[in-house]
Amino acid sequence: MNAPEQYDMRIACIMTKIKNLHDRELELPNLGKPFPYTLEDPLIMIYLTEEEMDDNEDDEEGEGGFIPLCEEGCGMYSMLVVNSKDPDTYGTVWFWDFANDFGTAPMKDAQTGQPFRFLDWLEYWADRTATLKDDEYFSFSDAVQMPEPPDNPDIMGRKIGFIK
Repeated sequence: MNAPEQYDMRIACIMTKIKNLHDRELELPNLGKPFPYTLEDPLIMIYLTEEEMDDNEDDEEGEGGFIPLCEEGCGMYSMLVVNSKDPDTYGTVWFWDFANDFGTAPMKDAQTGQPFRFLDWLEYWADRTATLKDDEYFSFSDAVQMPEPPDNPDIMGRKIGFIK
């Protein structure tokens, strides 16, 4: 594994498992296997047809090339890409939520549109949580910019009414 320059390996436990903030163990995926998605080609579940969703359920292709940084709860994670065939994708941080049928997409700066690297992700968390009131909720999902949906009437987002 080749860790991105900004990521100090002393921050995470280099083992087969690491513990998240809720003290639950997160299984590390196959770090030798490249991350299959790119900045231009994320996996957004509501943009898939029913057949593509069925194919994706049996496909374990996405289980490689990243380190989980944290879990927000309800199966939502921040992931650092540490192995990718695409040099622009390597070292970026992604929002990962298959438990709620979102999929995975890169986190990006709202002003610049640039993908988050490790320090960008850490600074975003620090800046956002420093201003929250006790009753406010923080989520990294706010840093995900959805690409335009495909022009396909059969994608699930249109069938369930999320996309016109």
